[in-house]
Amino acid sequence: MERNHREEHYVARVGWLRAAVLGANDGIVST
Repeated sequence: MERNHREEHYVARVGWLRAAVLGANDGIVST
């Protein structure tokens, strides 16, 4: 169970980083 919880946290973290990168790319493209 601990491993599963760890994986969920990892996925959530990657998703946040991915969203941040995509947002930054959109900002650069817009500019």
